[in-house]
Amino acid sequence: MVLETIGRRSGQRRATPVLYLEAGNDLVVLASNAGSDKPPAWWLNLRDAGEGTVVLGGRRREVRPRVAEGEERAELWRRFCAMYPSADDYRDFTEREFPLVVLETASRQR
Repeated sequence: MVLETIGRRSGQRRATPVLYLEAGNDLVVLASNAGSDKPPAWWLNLRDAGEGTVVLGGRRREVRPRVAEGEERAELWRRFCAMYPSADDYRDFTEREFPLVVLETASRQR
């Protein structure tokens, strides 16, 4: 899928292809930056803006991010690594904990 964010410094629209996991009506992405000590720019932009757009299957939808925690994070981590086993290897590259970002459809309010 493609995740569109607004650059936190530039103000310009950015489009980034990302792996995703479906979790009910939500989509889950991993802010790993391939195991780098630095988080990916798309995550910093999305976090700061509090919203973004997902393009999937030719359809667009507005989303709001939240970071999975606790038992939810543990279960999503297991599922993400089952889908993309290399994600588990990224933990060997850094001590940074990678945010598992749940993208909820923007019309849903928490």
